[in-house]
Amino acid sequence: MHRQYRERGVPPAVRPVTGDAGTLPFADGAFDGAVSTMTFHESTTEGGLRELSRVLAGGGTLVVVDWSAQGRGESGPPRDERFDAADARSKLDDAGFDVGIAAERSETLFVRATA
Repeated sequence: MHRQYRERGVPPAVRPVTGDAGTLPFADGAFDGAVSTMTFHESTTEGGLRELSRVLAGGGTLVVVDWSAQGRGESGPPRDERFDAADARSKLDDAGFDVGIAAERSETLFVRATA
């Protein structure tokens, strides 16, 4: 993905970083917000979510959009790797997030939570 972004042009304020979801290379509270688009199903481990909570500042916002287990289309990851909104809410609650919205859309789920 880094190569693709570089080919398209990376804005000066953006620095691609490679890391493991369970050991993010950032300080505690380093970010005011985080966005996960179509990757929640890949990094939703107990350790990964706790790390995400750790690097978000208190009150920091997390927005998640991912393929839903409730979707009927064939695009996206295998259904057994997906979550529905209730499962996503539960996982984030367990990791210490305060989930404000967890909703299903036609093929995707949407979650907004705070750390």
